Parts: sequence; C-alpha cells; structure tokens
Amino acid sequence: MRMLFDTRSVLLASLLALPALLTGTASAAEPERPHLAVSAEGFVEATPDVVVINVTVSHTADSLSAAKRQADEVSNAVIRAANLHGIRDDDLQASKIQAAPEYEWHDGKRVLRGQRITRQFELTLRDTDRYAALIQALADASVTELNGIRMEFSNQEKLEAEALAKAISNARAKARGMAAAFDVRLGQVLRASERGTGAPPAPYEMRADFAKAQAASPGEAALRIGKQRIVRTIDAVFAIEAR
Repeated sequence: MRMLFDTRSVLLASLLALPALLTGTASAAEPERPHLAVSAEGFVEATPDVVVINVTVSHTADSLSAAKRQADEVSNAVIRAANLHGIRDDDLQASKIQAAPEYEWHDGKRVLRGQRITRQFELTLRDTDRYAALIQALADASVTELNGIRMEFSNQEKLEAEALAKAISNARAKARGMAAAFDVRLGQVLRASERGTGAPPAPYEMRADFAKAQAASPGEAALRIGKQRIVRTIDAVFAIEAR
C-alpha cells in the first residue's frame, strides 16, 4: 500500500511540473528574424530549333498479310519522307509492329471487322526550315495520324539558366524596392527556392487529312514555328534591419 502511495506522489509531482517545463521551452525559442518575402519571374524568348513528330501508321484488312502489306507501303513512304527531309537514321525511331483483331458492333452483336496492323514512328527534325514540307510529305504518304508534335530547344538548359538568372535579378530588385518603401535596410538572403515550372505546353495534335488541307498555300503559314517563352520563378526571403 505504501508503494502505491509513493508512485502516485511521483506522478502528481510530474504533472504539476509539466507547465513549467513547457513555459521554459517556449521562452527559450529564439524569435523569428525580421524579414520580407518576394516572388519574381524571369523569362527568355527563343524559337525552337528541334521538332519531334509522332506518326501512326495503321491499316485494317481481311487478313494479317493484306493489312501488313498496306501498312508496310505507308511505312516505307514515311521513311523515304524522313530521309528526303534530312532526318538522320538515329533521329528516326520505329516501334515494333502491333497486330490485333478489330471488331465493330452491329445490332448489339460484336462482329469481326478484320485484322489491324499498327506501327508508330518518332521523327526528330533538326532543320526546322523543312518542317512544313515534311508535314506535307507525311500527309501525302497517307499516314493515319500525326500526333504529339512538340517543339524543343537543343540548348534547353542554357535558356533555363538565363531565365533563372533574370528571375533572381528581378527578385533582388523587387526586395530593394520594398525595403526602400518601408524605410528599412535590406539584409542578406535567408532562404531562396525555385518554384515548380508547372506542366509543359500541351502537344499540338492533328489528323493527316487536316494537315494535308492546311499545308496548301496559304495554309503553310499555320505551320510556321514561332517563338516560345521559357519562364522561371523564384521565391526569396531577405532579412531586414532598421535604418
């Protein structure tokens, strides 16, 4: 019985001492340093010098051999167009042939339509002056679909670094302006981070028949490659001091 009393006494003493311990911890915490936070953007504009084009070739026929024969004919035309417009062998990626039965519905019943052969190509064009002509050649080859066309930069990292440097410079200028407006002295950078760049621009998609119609003059103007903007954003926290 005496042992139980002692244990309870110790527990009670610990509970009574807990608020004092918490208070002591809180008072020991160092107050946050006076600061100001800014966000700033920097960007560069440049014309893409690489175009990546995804091409789908597919054909459905009564037999696999007939479907493959037609798909091979169009595939060979794609390769010829690529070679004609200066695409190097290592810039032409051809996937394996895929074969599968194709069905359609009639009166609530699934009916075999035929055998379908599909092949995917990825063409990387580094001479963008040939872009419109290549699109026309692919349309003339009767490819099934042009999709996921995207514009890229061969010096992407350099452009991103330039945009980031401008963002940092703009952040410093913004912080100096705010410090002057608040009549305080701007100190050192306490924290800085680059904000996420977000999702890339959505790829441009079009069907082969649309490309064929648009590629004719004056529609070729729609296939010109314009400038794109590369943007970087900085969040920075600066210390401030009284004047």
